[in-house]
Amino acid sequence: IEFPIFIKPRWGHETATSKNCFKIKCWDDLNQYKHIPDMMWSEFIDAKEQMTDFILLNGQIVHQITYVYSDTQNEFIDDWKYISPDNEPLPKITDWVNRHMVGFTGIVNVQYRDDKIIEVSLRFARGGAYVLSTKNEYLIKNINNLVDNGEWDYNLQNKMKFKPFYSFKCYSTAPLIYVYPQYIIDFVAKKHRTMPFYEYYFEPAGKNGMVTFQFMHEDYKSGMKAKNHIENLINLAQYIFIILFILSLLIFSVNKVLGILMLLIIGILFNTRFLNPIGVQYQQWKATKQLLFT
Repeated sequence: IEFPIFIKPRWGHETATSKNCFKIKCWDDLNQYKHIPDMMWSEFIDAKEQMTDFILLNGQIVHQITYVYSDTQNEFIDDWKYISPDNEPLPKITDWVNRHMVGFTGIVNVQYRDDKIIEVSLRFARGGAYVLSTKNEYLIKNINNLVDNGEWDYNLQNKMKFKPFYSFKCYSTAPLIYVYPQYIIDFVAKKHRTMPFYEYYFEPAGKNGMVTFQFMHEDYKSGMKAKNHIENLINLAQYIFIILFILSLLIFSVNKVLGILMLLIIGILFNTRFLNPIGVQYQQWKATKQLLFT
């Protein structure tokens, strides 16, 4: 066996946001993972990842959207994706779909590194958020018509182009204890003129940190500037709260009244994180649990 190797759950719904996916670098790391049931063990394919949404009618590919990933990665997670109507999947990937999805009508999402398939799902990437972000009414109408009625209007083929865009992921290298209230994120996103779809998105990147947020932008340079700004804001918040908490304990040891007052103020500020929906709290807790205890 050559390291690194990669393990992930057998069932796709258990791998959402890279949950329970691990890159194992040496023999000493095996003990903490070998007891987990229903895991697939494989070589780690150290290559650029891509992903394609194939749209099929009776087994025939009528349309595809391919997502090109960044060359840079955090462990096995991309920094950004490039979504363009001109992107094409590798011929070997298309051949696999043609051979194995005979008679199928619907969506097939295929993820691959080089020409090796690593995951296949009957769904759109990111629940269809990328498709909606194209803002192409003809593309969306045709897809809905295929799913609802089993029909595809080939006359719309030339009208289904869209302006290319990028999807960026923001990372936190600090211990994630605080997430900004949604209205602050809305302000930052608006300032950087991101596209309408953005979200808190928690995805552990091995032991090196965690994806905390993702957004889309039509311009690469502006998107990278927004990515760096958001990452700095998120990391800064973690360190500020950690330092303030330690400082308040030191003050408490000298002056109890002042220390308690400071702890109350810090507690009020910290609890603004709970202005976010409960789903954000739960997803962040699950990702942090995996990062710290698995």
